[in-house]
Amino acid sequence: MYPILLVTRELDRVVHQDNADRPKTTGEWNREARQTEDTPGKRAQRIAKESVEAVKQFGKVYPDTAKRSANSVDENTK
Repeated sequence: MYPILLVTRELDRVVHQDNADRPKTTGEWNREARQTEDTPGKRAQRIAKESVEAVKQFGKVYPDTAKRSANSVDENTK
């Protein structure tokens, strides 16, 4: 198998490891845009729903990341 294909598959696996039902790649965003291009109301509704999902997911990750970063700063200033 070609190395670039292996990298692409691994990247796709990592990007889609959560269960969020929203596009994560440019291709997925473009596909969704084409599906809703004739219905701007539906498109806006999807974008709003997906934005809420993204903010919730970020909210779950951010506290842990901030805590680890603060601990790292503390360790490096001692």
